[in-house]
Amino acid sequence: MQFNLKRITAMVATSTLVFIGFGALSSPAQALDACPYPVENQAANDHPLATIRLVSPVLTDENSVHRTDFEEEFTILCDWFGVGTHFNQVYVPFGMTTNLTYQATDPKGAPLAFTQLKLRANKGYSSSNAHIYVNGTSIRPNTGGVSDGGIIKATTDVNGFVSFVIKSPTDCEEYGGKLPAKPAHLNSDTPHDSTMSANEDCYTQVIPQIISETTIHTEKTDTVDFVELHYYDPLPRVSTSPVLANVPVPVPTVVPAQTPSISGGKVTLTTGVAHGLSVGDFVTIDNVSPSGYRGTYQVTAVPSSTSFSYANSTTGNITTAGTVVLSPGNGSVATLTTSIAHGLSVGDFVTIENVAPSGYTGTYQVTAVPSSTSFSYANSTTGNITTAGTLKRSPGNGTIVTLNTSSAHGFRVGQSVAVEGVEPAGYNGTRTITAVTPNTFSFMDSTTGAISTAGHAILVGIDRVTGEDPVTEAQLALAVPYFDDSNSIISGTTIQAYSKIGSKQTVVVQATKRDGSWARNALVKLRINLGNSGANAKVSAGIYGDSYRGFNSPAYTVNSLSTSASDTTKTADDQLVLTGKTDAFGSVVFALNNSDTSGETAPVSLTSPVPTGAEAKYSRVTATIEGVSSNDPILEVHFFNPAAVLPTVITATATGRVIKVTLKNAKGKTSTITITGKAKVTLTPTSATQVLNYTVTKGVKKVVVVSNGKTLTKTFTIK
Repeated sequence: MQFNLKRITAMVATSTLVFIGFGALSSPAQALDACPYPVENQAANDHPLATIRLVSPVLTDENSVHRTDFEEEFTILCDWFGVGTHFNQVYVPFGMTTNLTYQATDPKGAPLAFTQLKLRANKGYSSSNAHIYVNGTSIRPNTGGVSDGGIIKATTDVNGFVSFVIKSPTDCEEYGGKLPAKPAHLNSDTPHDSTMSANEDCYTQVIPQIISETTIHTEKTDTVDFVELHYYDPLPRVSTSPVLANVPVPVPTVVPAQTPSISGGKVTLTTGVAHGLSVGDFVTIDNVSPSGYRGTYQVTAVPSSTSFSYANSTTGNITTAGTVVLSPGNGSVATLTTSIAHGLSVGDFVTIENVAPSGYTGTYQVTAVPSSTSFSYANSTTGNITTAGTLKRSPGNGTIVTLNTSSAHGFRVGQSVAVEGVEPAGYNGTRTITAVTPNTFSFMDSTTGAISTAGHAILVGIDRVTGEDPVTEAQLALAVPYFDDSNSIISGTTIQAYSKIGSKQTVVVQATKRDGSWARNALVKLRINLGNSGANAKVSAGIYGDSYRGFNSPAYTVNSLSTSASDTTKTADDQLVLTGKTDAFGSVVFALNNSDTSGETAPVSLTSPVPTGAEAKYSRVTATIEGVSSNDPILEVHFFNPAAVLPTVITATATGRVIKVTLKNAKGKTSTITITGKAKVTLTPTSATQVLNYTVTKGVKKVVVVSNGKTLTKTFTIK
């Protein structure tokens, strides 16, 4: 396979990155409407102090939700962040780690090497509700909403790169959130935005900032990349059975105080209005006095529309009015009335819940449908319903089960699926799918009953972490640093690049599937100083994980990444092998640190042919995915001795009425020249030795030259 240079170019379209140090400026945003914190100095807003770009993963309008509305509000209308700030919301499978790699550059695009950054996690005002871990540190949401949940510090490498490792929450409900189902598309609106409720979502918002910068709302800070990680359940969920209708308490008919007709053990009562009863119905009489008339009885006669008879031996006048209600059960069949149309048919299985008497509850097969709001089933219970309940359809009919999923499942007929965590438990087990719709699947089973506890439906053989097919073929690429024909030598899958001895740098390897999607949870092996490659540089390496805090530098002391050194005594075998799993974006991030004190002669350019033989000092690195067909890009880094840095030398002489100022070894350094009687001059030398002549008038002239941290002051008397 060939090294995919075009694909790498697309991956880093937002930045131009070079192994030994260049960066890109940001693009402008567009205007919106209004802001409570209007911009006070648009010129400062257009020229941020620094730019911090997310370089891995590369987020686009197709693989994330690009919030241009927030970008415009935060920069053009609100004096919060520099123009060019980006805002993306991205979906992450619950339980997966995320590596975010940024590059910090100055206003001219030069990398800010060994610069301390902070990641503001669970940012204030964001309503973030996920309890995450950043570089091993617990970051809880700030329930007050104003302050950040936490700040994690890290230091950039020689190229201005820095990575933060974010671990997924373990419980989305801990801070009032909810783990949503898998989105229909990677750029679908987030649950928070679609429902306007953070309680329906599980997410964290993070932004990087340079620690030396002041806080927002007080002074212009950086152009930064906002990222919101929205966690979702990667496995299809089996939904609980919805309520078809309520089973209400029937409205009773009043039985007024009266003298009942009593004859031969039969009582005939009169009702205040037409009762609608028929011979054979069961009724419940309540609240009347004497209490002997109370109870559940079968109607034996209906003399009129306002009277009915039943067997009872009680005698005496009814002194306290009561009620009569038709019993839904007649001793063999119960007929329940629902609050709305139920949509049932004869043969359906239903579950009745929470009704009292409890004898009416359970799972039954519908035997008759007298109307759109009533249905019958075999049941021996009698008595009036005194507590309302609910009616649910059973997904099982005794032969076939049809389960609903909360999102499109993608299943196919004939596949095997494991149903787990469902109640009733009879639905659980490994099943063969017999029919599908986008959100349902069916299988043969005799279980019946409404689902009271949701579970999961997992295809047999699927990766349970990602909810996706296991990675079987992948494209590997070096996402960070960025290489092209201008800063390296590329031949097939091999990249040769230069770096100074003693350099420490971040390297990101990204794996993608054939369709371009991220190859998640794949086992990547990093082979360093390959066997039989002749690699002879002294290097150490480590995969970014919980202990990572960035690189040590003279200005900051931080906890460096734990690394392992290559075994330079090995020649036929790889000198160092590291293994890590790709994150939610298919990436593995590692540090490659050189410890040589002597290297190759500095190259004329970054594309000069690399030396061979005894002069060569290099490390040869590759990445492979265990058990997977993939291309294996090779990075060969040649370490060179940096050119000697000559000290800046400033001289000033006077001949006649001409003062000559000479700047040596100040190329590219901002310099100022002040001479009595002349305007101050600011310049940047363009050559190793730059000579400047100034014609002056007679008199005493003081000359002050400042360049590259040095100052020369001389006084001349011009005659």
